[in-house]
Amino acid sequence: MQSKTVFFFAILLTVSGVSRAQSSDEYKVVSVLTNWPAAVVEVDGTTLGPAMQESFLVAAESNTLRLLPPSGGAWTIPPIETAIGGATGDTIVVRVDFPYYYKFESAPYDAKIVLANSANGTLLGMTPFVLETDRPLVNDVELQLQGFGTERIRPGDDIWNRYLVELTPLDANRVRGEMNWTGSKRRRWWIDAAALTTAVTAGAIAVHYKFKADNRFDEFQRTGNPDLRPRIERFDDYSAVSLGVMQAGIGLFAIRLVLR
Repeated sequence: MQSKTVFFFAILLTVSGVSRAQSSDEYKVVSVLTNWPAAVVEVDGTTLGPAMQESFLVAAESNTLRLLPPSGGAWTIPPIETAIGGATGDTIVVRVDFPYYYKFESAPYDAKIVLANSANGTLLGMTPFVLETDRPLVNDVELQLQGFGTERIRPGDDIWNRYLVELTPLDANRVRGEMNWTGSKRRRWWIDAAALTTAVTAGAIAVHYKFKADNRFDEFQRTGNPDLRPRIERFDDYSAVSLGVMQAGIGLFAIRLVLR
């Protein structure tokens, strides 16, 4: 009787060992390290969850891992794709880091973006402009435009950083003179109407291009088509320029109210 019992347990242990061996042959563990823990991990088209979970159990035949911006995050950032190999049962460590993005916008636009504290004041670009870099910016950034005060920005260290700055005219009296160039003190109501109409129209255009950019981004997330990126950025730039025009119109109307 005792020998039968020992034989029965031996069979159970053998079956259990085979089952575990088959399980390890069907899956592998992927450990994801990234500078954006909130990013979403996707393996062969299947969403697994945020990267902050670090380890994911995937099918043995899995080949491609994609890291996508989190829902509601910076929609102009493309996903990062990498291959995952390794033997079944192994833990595969994958390091996937996003670039750092800095978007600079100004009203008025076309201001110089200068890296302060550098040897010769390195020119990064002209507003609106998106800077992509492997590391966070450590120096301050200045926005410079002739006739306007220089604005200084202390860059952050998030993956997506956006700065919209309204530049201030250097000479308020010059602005007053330009607005009253005839010397007449009569109220020019048509200037107010034009300023407000321009602001409303530009605001509508900004919203229009923003929606178009959002639609292209949704399509980009579904298809991963890289040809959509230039369109997204172009519509985003159109929206930023329209926003600047809208702010200029509102600013002009506000100045006229102050000068009355």
